[in-house]
Amino acid sequence: MRKLMALAMVFILAVTAVGCGREADDDRDDRAGRREDSGEKTDDGLFDLLDDPEFEEDPEAFWGESWDYGEGGEEDRPGKRTSGGDFYDLGLIANLDMMSIFKEVAFTSVHVSGSEIGLSYRFIGDETVDGQNTKRFACTYYERHPDYPEYNKDCEFEVWINEDLEIIQAQENGELFSNPYDCSAIYLEEALYEFDNGYFSIRHEDEIPDTIKMGRWELEDKKQETKDFGFGNVTVTCYTLSRPVEYVTTGIQTEYMDWEYAKIGSKFLRTREKYYEKSAPSYEEIIVEKAIPF
Repeated sequence: MRKLMALAMVFILAVTAVGCGREADDDRDDRAGRREDSGEKTDDGLFDLLDDPEFEEDPEAFWGESWDYGEGGEEDRPGKRTSGGDFYDLGLIANLDMMSIFKEVAFTSVHVSGSEIGLSYRFIGDETVDGQNTKRFACTYYERHPDYPEYNKDCEFEVWINEDLEIIQAQENGELFSNPYDCSAIYLEEALYEFDNGYFSIRHEDEIPDTIKMGRWELEDKKQETKDFGFGNVTVTCYTLSRPVEYVTTGIQTEYMDWEYAKIGSKFLRTREKYYEKSAPSYEEIIVEKAIPF
């Protein structure tokens, strides 16, 4: 029943979108041209999915059985917790919550424009500040903008985070700040939010095949390797996926995604995601170099 309700909701949203935003062919072509100029794709997302013959013939088979959690609903699925089931829910923890789960993290994010940001932090110790129990972290943050080098940044600072996950104190260049927005600590949460900037949102490992199918991806390769994220070698599962995308001026091109995850602590963590075309130099990527849980 919940699955049918969910399908009905998708249909209602689609009809609403059609009623509010259906464009004439000329307007649609103009919009596609603007998106091409900006480098965006012309994929119509939900409308393309609803037009899929397999969806029309059997919507439930299209979505996949693993999306049916039974009468009790998803919240009653065995092993399901608010923090994201088998996987860390990046939508929930890609903020200061991460610093209560991982005592050390380092990651890099590359934008299609070529800009790059990097954040790393490590836990120093527990301290009491103004009567509050806090965790103290040393952080480094950088930005690289090839086209605008004047905006490059290199920052080193420390933060003290209380039990309510608030930065109550920061330090930079030997100076203490009670307001983190007065120093480079302002970039910390902004960078942590970037950690959630990915294509897939996976809650349970057995949802991966359906998620690939929903995105119209084809499996090019799947393998396992070992990697050390700071606490010894762990097994990393690596997917290489592809799908055709139509551009206004260049026609159909093939885009690829490398997607990797590993067991870090009690759950799986997405450790790498790269979105690219083999014929183009630009790409988007987020890669985790270090992740050590408390």
